[in-house]
Amino acid sequence: MNYYKYSYKNSVVVISTLIILVLIIFIPIKIESYIDVFVILISCFIHELLHGIGFKVFGHAKSKNINYGISLEKGIMYATCKEEIDKKGILISMILPFLVLTIILGIIGILLNNQMLLVVALYNLFGSSLDICAFLDLLKLKNIKYKDLDDNFGF
Repeated sequence: MNYYKYSYKNSVVVISTLIILVLIIFIPIKIESYIDVFVILISCFIHELLHGIGFKVFGHAKSKNINYGISLEKGIMYATCKEEIDKKGILISMILPFLVLTIILGIIGILLNNQMLLVVALYNLFGSSLDICAFLDLLKLKNIKYKDLDDNFGF
């Protein structure tokens, strides 16, 4: 078996995050209280938890091989899987937070006219930009196994 290291393409990531950031800036949303900030931070934890659930449920990874953390110097929270999982498992794991916290929560926020849900959905869209880029790249590959590396930006 051949091993390849995937690392995020900086130009694609920068462009996609800038587009989403512009959306966040120009869509009239208000963060009015510390509770709003707390809800957004909790949604970040839920985002990573959903990755972990995806690793376990769809990738069949053992709980002991799924790690969560925060890198303050990189400004990120992360979930890693130190066990090889198949392509289907990683694709579902990568896109799960986007589907749940952006698409589903966004639709519910629109239907209920709930601005806080829309804010969380929009911020999660920003937080999902790396996941979406990796998902699209992995979708093109055949016969792969996935395993996170120690640098949190490659697998």
